[in-house]
Amino acid sequence: MPSGPAHSDTVLAELDVVAALEMTTGDAIMDAKIRALNNLHAQKVRALMKSVNTLKDQLSLMKAQNKEHRRSSLIGGLRDKVREQELIVDVLKSELNSRGRMAPDEVNQFIIKRTLGGPKRFRPKSREELQNELISLEKKFRKLMEKNKTMALSLAEGGAHHRHPKAHQNPQHTNLPPPSPTPSTPLP
Repeated sequence: MPSGPAHSDTVLAELDVVAALEMTTGDAIMDAKIRALNNLHAQKVRALMKSVNTLKDQLSLMKAQNKEHRRSSLIGGLRDKVREQELIVDVLKSELNSRGRMAPDEVNQFIIKRTLGGPKRFRPKSREELQNELISLEKKFRKLMEKNKTMALSLAEGGAHHRHPKAHQNPQHTNLPPPSPTPSTPLP
């Protein structure tokens, strides 16, 4: 025979029901008390089940929020690591530049060479490639601005009658840089 607190609670509950049934005389009163006890028991079970379902819903919601919070914190941590690594790369590049060992475009070319080994593939331009492209375009822009200044000065000094020596050449042939490849085109 089982013993312990759970067994004694069940025995007491059965005794209470039996005692309640024995106190009355007559079948009608006994049936009414049984129905009342069954109704009371059913209400308690419904309330407990509703409470259990509510708690399960809250638990699943909290698990989902916790999972999303972990993802967000992981992504934030990865962003911080990337920023830290970029800062380290920038410091190393500036040290190489300041000590006069390498020019900025040489440093970028060295980084590109080291990081892009392997088979050619479709990929976006790296930060160093974009920096090199910006440097070359700035140089071309400065040259064109100087050329424009000299042409403006020569036109102002010589008047409108004198033309630039290259003005008679084919107008379709210009010194514009070729269009740069888009990220969706394969690299050579």
